[in-house]
Amino acid sequence: MTEELTPEQKLELAGATPTKEGKVIFEECHLTVKDGHIVAECESIEASKELALLLAEDVFIRIKRPKTEAEIDVMADKLFSPGPEPKES
Repeated sequence: MTEELTPEQKLELAGATPTKEGKVIFEECHLTVKDGHIVAECESIEASKELALLLAEDVFIRIKRPKTEAEIDVMADKLFSPGPEPKES
């Protein structure tokens, strides 16, 4: 039976610095979208390996809450407004 490597072991094998909880890696890696794919340009090989290993694990995306009632109203309008009427042929 083979054992699954922990994220720390994967980072160590890749030669990357272990991730510290709460570390902001995006100061070292800039993300863009090209042809529908996320492209990361990193300052170092270690940062790119660390990012790749982190993305191979479960990814949690959080959306910050709006701060004002006006922002809430705008978001509600976007979420709950009916889409364009279908065109008749």
